[in-house]
Amino acid sequence: MQAELEKRFPGKENQHLREEVLIAQLEVLVSAWRYTPRIIKEDRAKVLRSLFRPDVELAAMQDGLNVLYERWWDLTKQLVSFFEEVQPQDDEGTRGGERSVHWISKAWLGQKEQLKAVKRILSDFDDKFQQAETFWNNRVQGAEKKLEDAQSALKSAVDADEVKVVLASSKEDLAFVKGMLTSDGLVLKEDFQIRDSAVVPKGHSLVCSQGAVADHFKTTKLPTIHAKLTEMYKGGELRLLFSSGGYGVQQEDATKAIKELEKLMDMAKTAGQAFPNSVKLVLDSLSERLYKGQLQVRDQEAKRNLRVQEQELQETMRVANNRLTAVEMKKNKVEEQNKMLQQEKVTLQLDKQGVEDELLTVMDLK
Repeated sequence: MQAELEKRFPGKENQHLREEVLIAQLEVLVSAWRYTPRIIKEDRAKVLRSLFRPDVELAAMQDGLNVLYERWWDLTKQLVSFFEEVQPQDDEGTRGGERSVHWISKAWLGQKEQLKAVKRILSDFDDKFQQAETFWNNRVQGAEKKLEDAQSALKSAVDADEVKVVLASSKEDLAFVKGMLTSDGLVLKEDFQIRDSAVVPKGHSLVCSQGAVADHFKTTKLPTIHAKLTEMYKGGELRLLFSSGGYGVQQEDATKAIKELEKLMDMAKTAGQAFPNSVKLVLDSLSERLYKGQLQVRDQEAKRNLRVQEQELQETMRVANNRLTAVEMKKNKVEEQNKMLQQEKVTLQLDKQGVEDELLTVMDLK
């Protein structure tokens, strides 16, 4: 058929026309296979042989399939229809079913020369079916595995995340912090500390998703936040949060994996239609898996946010307690000094009284 079309419509300018004819012919033959009664497939070998001859109908189907298969991963409507209706002859799930080409192979048993050509064509059908099915199975399962790995890494990052709180009480403090951060990632270039706040290790990054930074800045562009960091100060004391950094990267990866899986599931709907016994089963299970994955990412985010809030309050309480302790110590020191002064005063008064008594005694002797 391919050679005949090239004779009728020669040249590259007619290539698209030739391909369209082959695809249209494939559609007709696939429909013919679909609507061939089961009784003919099972019990009327001679009739079936007349309908699907290796040098005519089967060869034409192969030519049309070859055209479509140049972009087999695209799964056009015609290719999906072919995979739906023309099932592999050795597939355990479909063997004996109406769509299995096993019946064509069986119908040509005893026809030695023609059977070789039939088996060669049907084997080509099988190979293309298996290749496309394996490709989509691997893509879908690969996306699922990527989501599982990303969620596992996110959980580990949340569990291991270390949050530090720095209390800044002036623009000078914020300028100092700004100088310690990289402008592109807001990562500390070295350890630093502001007064009685805890030491924050090198490598920690400024948290921009919650806390004072999130409240002030509407943008998520880190260079912009870095450039305008000192503008945050409006008086009072600001609580700046710093994270060990793993959470942000892993949270972004998990969110990206979910979006990729959603996109792939949408793309793979036609593959599920073409391969209902494999790809569709995986897609059906992935719908629930995707929903659970979305919940897990939100749960981990909530868990991490709660931990940050707890750490923020704990650090605030620690600093407040330290300051209170310092005030108490100062108060006690002042009280101790007052007590010593009082004792000295009493001693001086006694000494004074003694001197006065001695003076009176001397005057009496005169």
